Amino acid sequence: MNRATEDLRRTGILDRIVPVGSRMPAFALADHDGRRVDSDALLAGGPLVLSFFRGSW
Repeated sequence: MNRATEDLRRTGILDRIVPVGSRMPAFALADHDGRRVDSDALLAGGPLVLSFFRGSW
């Protein structure tokens, strides 16, 4: 895990992340059923929390 983390850091990924506390850019992604999910539509219903999972299911 440490090696994988260092490999990611060496790619320069940290220069491209959205800083903590910043507003996330609007986005649209497919959900688990392949339907389009739009962040603006979700935010219209209230605060939005995103959780990212890395790995295979």
